[in-house]
Amino acid sequence: MRRLQTEVPGPLVCGSNGGVLDGVAASQIQNWGKHPSWSTREIPMLQRAVAKGAMFQAHGPCPVNASDPVVVNNLAAFLVAAGPHSYYMCGGWNGYTPEWYPIYDYPLGEPLGNATLVNGVYSRSFSQGTKVTFDTKTETGSIAWGAAPAIV
Repeated sequence: MRRLQTEVPGPLVCGSNGGVLDGVAASQIQNWGKHPSWSTREIPMLQRAVAKGAMFQAHGPCPVNASDPVVVNNLAAFLVAAGPHSYYMCGGWNGYTPEWYPIYDYPLGEPLGNATLVNGVYSRSFSQGTKVTFDTKTETGSIAWGAAPAIV
């Protein structure tokens, strides 16, 4: 991977365990949210990637229903840890045309800082008024969107 990264002009995304190798510019996890352990698995792996300045792709279930608790947990865990080169993706691997889900149109804006962790609860706010929390004791997230999606 390190040798191949020296031959690729951009980030090399390969592998599926979410680990970031020194000298490799990107990583991904192919089963984001597979188990209800976001605070001990997904959030820390994304935080490690962000700390290294690596691109990270969180590949998880598609957010078809924005109010589904699993969708909220997946996205809240992602949003509390995401950095400048963090991406959430869903869908198949071979010959799959990605879909655009309505939740992707909700205004988020820039983060107003990194997430804070107080009494086991991560909190993060975004410039468009969205507030995200993730409770590490109950493994549940919440997203209070700052605005409704724009209708195009």
